[in-house]
Amino acid sequence: VRQKAGNLNEKDFRELINNIYTIETLGPKYFEEILSARSFVKKVWKKVLKNVFTLNIEEAKLNEISSRKSDYITAEAVTLKHFQEKNFNEVVDNKQFGILREYTLKVPLYLAKNYKSGFVKDTNIYIIDLGYDSDVGLHLTTDDSNII
Repeated sequence: VRQKAGNLNEKDFRELINNIYTIETLGPKYFEEILSARSFVKKVWKKVLKNVFTLNIEEAKLNEISSRKSDYITAEAVTLKHFQEKNFNEVVDNKQFGILREYTLKVPLYLAKNYKSGFVKDTNIYIIDLGYDSDVGLHLTTDDSNII
């Protein structure tokens, strides 16, 4: 792991996370417990909770909630440029979710909706037409370098 003086950028944070959350640093038992917990949650959801609680919020209400500046409802998104370069629909078909996860960003819902170009196949991941830089993060302007 390299040391860096000064401010960390988004690329540095991603590198830190990738270096910390590994089998070597946390041990295989940690990951076994996570997989076991995921399996347990799925079983509980299927058998117990699926009929207990369902959130059905109207579009207008969702817009009202998400438009308040103090609320940061987020959505998962990938940039249109990365979608085109990496062919995420094929990535999903091949169940290579690790690749997709590398490029997925959490963005405010209003940005995802305003700059939406579509969704990644069979997911709720927005495709957004915004620029991205690994040092700065998401740009709040459309990306003029897109292939389409």
